Amino acid sequence: MKVHNGEEGRGAESVRDESSDSSQSYELSRPAGRLETYFTLFHDLNLQSNIIVSASYASTEKRPLDASVLYPALRLVIKQHPALSIVTSSRPSTLRANHSRAWEARIKVINLKDCVSFINHFDTSKDGLASLLERQHNEWYRTEDKTKPLWRLLVVNHEHIIFVYHHLI
Repeated sequence: MKVHNGEEGRGAESVRDESSDSSQSYELSRPAGRLETYFTLFHDLNLQSNIIVSASYASTEKRPLDASVLYPALRLVIKQHPALSIVTSSRPSTLRANHSRAWEARIKVINLKDCVSFINHFDTSKDGLASLLERQHNEWYRTEDKTKPLWRLLVVNHEHIIFVYHHLI
């Protein structure tokens, strides 16, 4: 798997899975288990959207949370937690004709600019953050897009972090 910040050739952050075939944006891992199939089905039926975790960032060095701090750390986190590269795919069933089966797959390249947003000068009052959290919760993942991970990270005013992810992760 490769992780980069969208600026190839200019300090790109990368980790590559050398065993992967370059003809697709993802590689099948295994048939999805019952729980993964459940989460995929509930998402496709618009019954479950996503999960949100938020936190506040503070540096003893008073350094703001920006791309130069976040991207190297995120590259390590993605490398240590391969679930962050999971997408779902559907393949014909080998057991039942005219049926399909959900599969777990892994993205080969994650462009951090596709899943990390920096929002500056945002109203961080209780109502402002609540409104942002509600909008993020109501934004559904396009699971048919196998080029983007099923998570996103928002950095608000260099100090608040919002991690939004699909139930599959």
